[in-house]
Amino acid sequence: MLDKLKNDLQCENDYYRSQFIGSERSKLMGDNTMTFIVKEDTDLLQFADAAKVVWESVGDYPTSFTGVVRKEQGNAFTTFQYVGALGLSTAANQ
Repeated sequence: MLDKLKNDLQCENDYYRSQFIGSERSKLMGDNTMTFIVKEDTDLLQFADAAKVVWESVGDYPTSFTGVVRKEQGNAFTTFQYVGALGLSTAANQ
């Protein structure tokens, strides 16, 4: 079971890294979005799932954000929600 989980995480990580071009956190105060720019041939939903899994597996980014996944040419996008380490610790203490 543990081997399957490790294998699934590795597959997600590989896809995330192979399609990722860059990212940028919003510079507007109070805007908790991070835009991920990906290659044109990216399956956006698969990348969003992979990004969520990869970020949650590391789990040390402190603040929550909405991830906006956008193709390099900007012609398509999808989103995902990441709950940061501070959000998880607050929820666990309630």
